[in-house]
Amino acid sequence: MTEMTIGVPRFRGRVRRPEVLVIGGGLSGMTAALAARRTGAEVALVAEGAGVLELASGCIDRLAVPFEALPPAHPYRLLGMAVVEDEIAEFRAEMARVGWPLSPGEHEVITALGARRPTHLVGPGMAAPPPGEPVWVVGFRGLRDFDPAVVAAGMGGVPWSWVDLPGNPEEVHPVALARQLENEAYREEVIDAVLSARDAAGLSIGASGLATGASGVETVAPGLATGASGLAAGASGLAAGASGPAAGASGLTTGAAGLSIGASGLATGASGQGAAGSSHGRRWVLFPAVLGLAGAVKVQEDFAAATGMCVAEVLLPPPSVPGLRLAEALRRAVQQAGVDLALGARAVRAEVENGRVRAVVCEGPGGQVTYEAEAYVLATGGLLGGGIAAEGLEVREPLFGLRVATPGSSGQAPARRDSSGEDAPRQEQGSTRQAAAPRDPSCWADADFLPAGGHPFVRVGVPVDEELRPEGLANLFVCGRTLAGYAPYAEGCGGGVAVATGGAAGRLAGCLALSDGGERR
Repeated sequence: MTEMTIGVPRFRGRVRRPEVLVIGGGLSGMTAALAARRTGAEVALVAEGAGVLELASGCIDRLAVPFEALPPAHPYRLLGMAVVEDEIAEFRAEMARVGWPLSPGEHEVITALGARRPTHLVGPGMAAPPPGEPVWVVGFRGLRDFDPAVVAAGMGGVPWSWVDLPGNPEEVHPVALARQLENEAYREEVIDAVLSARDAAGLSIGASGLATGASGVETVAPGLATGASGLAAGASGLAAGASGPAAGASGLTTGAAGLSIGASGLATGASGQGAAGSSHGRRWVLFPAVLGLAGAVKVQEDFAAATGMCVAEVLLPPPSVPGLRLAEALRRAVQQAGVDLALGARAVRAEVENGRVRAVVCEGPGGQVTYEAEAYVLATGGLLGGGIAAEGLEVREPLFGLRVATPGSSGQAPARRDSSGEDAPRQEQGSTRQAAAPRDPSCWADADFLPAGGHPFVRVGVPVDEELRPEGLANLFVCGRTLAGYAPYAEGCGGGVAVATGGAAGRLAGCLALSDGGERR
């Protein structure tokens, strides 16, 4: 890992004095840095890595269960839903400013199994077609973890096709393909192959609005041409099977054929997505989520214009191209906001005095740097991200030694250790901020493999007050997956909690730093 600087030049000496220091470079950390900058504070962000956005969908879930069902310690309960909505709106505005608009609403996305998954904020091209709209699924040969026949079967047996990529690679990585598709010449070759597959499947658009057909393609079920409005469709034309017919020399495999769309199917939305209320008469074409990275909007528009169809993307297993798009947009936003961003710098020690964090020491390839800020935001992640460390039955927050709430425990346990594994001396006399060491492992998991409320261990984290401050430290704010009290998957709130608590923590830290030199009034 190399140390990378974005924005304001970092090397101003071994001691730096931003007004706010954010520790952690994931979704919540980046959001916190942006929120702190909006207050007018000078902000630095240090992170050992770039977070886990490349493992995520690139969409932001808000809440999948009733607010009343949330436990009292849930971050949404602490903030209140009005604050949550405000912070999500601020996040959307930040992303729009850097050219990555996120559409809010009760959206769905399509998974690699053809299932519909609800979400709240979606990037361009990610919203699923409205139920009942005609769909065609396209897969690229050699792209791992995506089979159009599987997606088509999960969606009820819609048409599907394979397309050969230029050069017929045996295997291609999703991120590599996304980058290649931003090359105009390569993209045109792929579009030509997609159009051949469309014609072979009987989905081409003739002047009369009827299917032009294609020779050499065996039809699995009788196709139904739609009229000029492109609305009429019959069930018999939608049958599809994994053993769909081969299309001769073109090397395209089609699971269903003989379907057409009317002349009105030529219209496309500005982003290539098409709105639910205006997509009648247009077929949707679903591609794996690899249609570009930073230039995804342009790539999607080109595919939509060429095919005459609305374009949507299907989520793939990690690494996630949509997650990388969101991560890149966040980095652009942080850079433009003037945040002093250092990636590859690990926070190794905190200095605490009189109930306040006085400094955080970081190590990177350039050596040690001490940050002395007025306020701090901790956004280092949970058990997966390393912000919460587990050693056997002992669970601890390694940087500040904060109390950790765990199943079946009060959150009190042995002192934290330093990077060498030795017991670290406390920076503050009489502190009770310690790790948690539950002695009954049976309370960590539910007997059911997939319990409705999630396993208890996913709620492990640092407990905070209504201003996201942990016990005993007045100028430290905690956000994102480091927090205790919520189940991101069972409650459908992972991205929403990261954005809402990151925005609130950054805003509160910025306001505190600017008020009386950081001292509470």
